[in-house]
Amino acid sequence: GGDSGRIWLESQVAGDAPLLLRLADGAPLRARDLANGDTVTQRRVWVGQLIDLRRGRADPLRVAAEWSGDETLRPLEWAGSFIADALRLQCGDSESLKNIDLLDNLRVMAEMLSASDMHALLESAWHNQRLARQPGVNRQLLLEELLIDWTRAGTARRVQA
Repeated sequence: GGDSGRIWLESQVAGDAPLLLRLADGAPLRARDLANGDTVTQRRVWVGQLIDLRRGRADPLRVAAEWSGDETLRPLEWAGSFIADALRLQCGDSESLKNIDLLDNLRVMAEMLSASDMHALLESAWHNQRLARQPGVNRQLLLEELLIDWTRAGTARRVQA
């Protein structure tokens, strides 16, 4: 069961086994890989960049260029998971958050957009994840589109003063 995976993982890694399993969707081997890489700490950078983009403190093209340098496109995968978690928070569900260690950041994200805008962006993130895996696709362009959409979402309805 879940306990045996946690016990095995604790024997393999020094990190927070329950968190690692949560981030790995319960898969012990994936959790071990997360513990051995820099993804757990990098997530804090990526979620911060999403928040900075919404606040106008970061440039979507520059962030896209940085993210596209990640060969496995981890930032794109995790951006989707942050948006999904922000949606969960909007629905009052903090129990099933994946990125529980980033709760403060996720709360900030949840307040930035309406649920319908979040849903649209989540669909877009998932769609772009699928596209990004296809050969010959311009990954940087995909990321630019997604991050520009994220930066501008919800502004069309705002009344200009």
